[in-house]
Amino acid sequence: MTSRGPTVSATEFARLSGVDRERLRTWERRHGFPSPVRAGKGSRRYAIADLGAVVAVRRNVESGMPVAEAVAAAHRDGEVLAAPGGETLVALAEAAPAPALILTGPRPVRVAYLNVAARGVAGAPAPGTELGEDIAPSGLAEAFTAARPRRAERPGWSGAPAVPVLLVPLPAAPGGPAAVAGDDGAPRGEREARDALERLERGHHATVAASDRRAHLLETCSLVADRLRRLSGVEALVASTELLVRRLDALDSALAPYMAGQLVLGRSTRGMLGPEMVTVAAHPELGRAITEGEVGWLGAQAAAALGAPDGVDVLVAPVISAGEPLAILVLLFEAQFELEEDLCRALAIVSAALGFALHQEQLLDAAGARRAPAN
Repeated sequence: MTSRGPTVSATEFARLSGVDRERLRTWERRHGFPSPVRAGKGSRRYAIADLGAVVAVRRNVESGMPVAEAVAAAHRDGEVLAAPGGETLVALAEAAPAPALILTGPRPVRVAYLNVAARGVAGAPAPGTELGEDIAPSGLAEAFTAARPRRAERPGWSGAPAVPVLLVPLPAAPGGPAAVAGDDGAPRGEREARDALERLERGHHATVAASDRRAHLLETCSLVADRLRRLSGVEALVASTELLVRRLDALDSALAPYMAGQLVLGRSTRGMLGPEMVTVAAHPELGRAITEGEVGWLGAQAAAALGAPDGVDVLVAPVISAGEPLAILVLLFEAQFELEEDLCRALAIVSAALGFALHQEQLLDAAGARRAPAN
């Protein structure tokens, strides 16, 4: 607390205002705003009363106004206001409709103050009362050293049900650290209904997101099929891998045909892979991927064998047709992620379509070779 009201650390003020600490320091040096406070040689702290002005300046600067004009406008428009006096703050706490207590601690924990709403609760402890574990909020000891407010629960007074509280750490007072506890004030049934509604909303959002991802993957499969239907040969395969890079947010992709125990990797879509000739027997991971037919991530050694750059991860999907391994589809990503069932299923569908196209090309080549006149 200062004469201008409560203060917070520079890190917390930056988080609340959306202005990073370095920019706050720059504004302070060049424009004398905002004006931090220090306790002796301690770190900077900023008054909550300046928060509205700093946000106003930030918004004006983001809209193109010079910083000096934005600071002047904040002062001119009355954004920088003197903090209310201590008596006003006490009156505000007294008049607050929710019960609030100021507790000192962490050992022992005592009640320093209760507002009117708290004093009106049956069984409320009197100022000066030492709180035992039977009536103290859960996690109270940690709240005294916490950087920000945290939710907890306190046992009910006089045998009442437990009540959720918000524990807010306050700047150290002369008597030691202090934390304020404010009751939620909502009846238990209402709180349970609210929590249930929040869970339902989270579940709904997760379901919608999963449905959107599924629809996106199904559309990707449809687009690959369309390209394989309209195009032929190498052109169809290249168009399909280019499409996968865009639709899956991949870094690169390539199709490596499997012939005589080797993967023949040509130039990839974005040029990050190939050309490479990889002996599958030398890399058990690649062998398992081809024989087991499962989508999966490669380890660093197998990824390097395919020519993948350092720092990227390689996902492979075997391309199999009529039980015969024909190729592997190689996809590069910035980092590994959990392989959801829908993605694996979509890649299996795409690989099957690519396998059908490769098999068709092999049959056409064989037919052409038989029709060709002998030399």
